[in-house]
Amino acid sequence: MKGKLISSAGGLPLPGVNVIVKGTQNGTTTDVDGRFILKNISPKSVLVFSFLGYKTQEASINNQKDLLITLVEES
Repeated sequence: MKGKLISSAGGLPLPGVNVIVKGTQNGTTTDVDGRFILKNISPKSVLVFSFLGYKTQEASINNQKDLLITLVEES
C-alpha cells in the first residue's frame, strides 16, 4: 500500500503527516514529497491521517494499492 497526501490549499505535498492503520500501532509518516508506504496490511484496513493544522481524516483501503488523499486545513 502506498499513497500521497496533499493540501486542499494549493495541492502541495504534505511532508510529516502521521499515517496509522486504525486500531493498531502500525504506521509511518510521509516523506518530503508527501508519499508513504505501508507493508503487510489488510486490504480492508482503514488508515488514519493526522497533521498539525489539518483535520484528521480516515480512508478505507478497499483493495486499492495507491491512494491520493487531500487533507483539509482546520478553520
